[in-house]
Amino acid sequence: MFRILYSDTRKMIYDRSFHTCLLINIFYQFFSVLVLKLTNILYPRIILYADDVAFNFGSFSIFLIFASTLITTASDYSDGCIRNKIISGASRTSIYLSGATCGLLHGVIHSMAACITSILCNLIFSLKWNTYTVQEISDYWLIITLSCMALGVFSTTLIIVLGGHKSSYVIGLSIVIAMKILSLDVLDKLYPEEGKCTLTGLKLDLYQFIEKYVPFLYTIVRPHFGFSTYMLGAGGLIIISLILGLVIFNRKEIR
Repeated sequence: MFRILYSDTRKMIYDRSFHTCLLINIFYQFFSVLVLKLTNILYPRIILYADDVAFNFGSFSIFLIFASTLITTASDYSDGCIRNKIISGASRTSIYLSGATCGLLHGVIHSMAACITSILCNLIFSLKWNTYTVQEISDYWLIITLSCMALGVFSTTLIIVLGGHKSSYVIGLSIVIAMKILSLDVLDKLYPEEGKCTLTGLKLDLYQFIEKYVPFLYTIVRPHFGFSTYMLGAGGLIIISLILGLVIFNRKEIR
């Protein structure tokens, strides 16, 4: 298990696709701040705070994590790595768990890179905090990291279960878009810009459950629940992904 994990982690770190996604992550942060700064110059009434930079990564993180994990994990099938591991005697459980762990690492590394980049942007442009304390910002990045870890495991499971087929890209993108639309709809219904929430009964309970326990929403909503709630949501997605991944991958025919 550890030998396979070492090999997969090393392959991920040296993968050009992973480097590309990491550079996109960093570039996106700086580019977004430059756009916000330009807007501030053109419209002085619109003040740019460090809060805006810190919360910038969330809306982009889902697309980035899915792209990073899908591209790098799919190569394990196209290069014949998974088939060779099975032929060499490695168990399917070890192969899958190693891949899922690498997906988790994708989330950690991208989240850390975004956090460091946002700190550098704040220092470079001498931005000040508006309404959030250092503790609140730290909690936010911790929750974002947990969410990215869960999404990384889920995305990796998707590509492994689908056998590296190109359809995994279409399905992955469809899931991201669908969850993005659902997230916006949930937030719009629970926190309308005008008036009060009109949801009642089962639909209200369902929307509140999605807001609390679906990690896809954690990346676009600033934390307002207890940390245990976010732990349950992220942990739940990881556990569900692991169970489904192990069951399906152990029965899947590898060509």
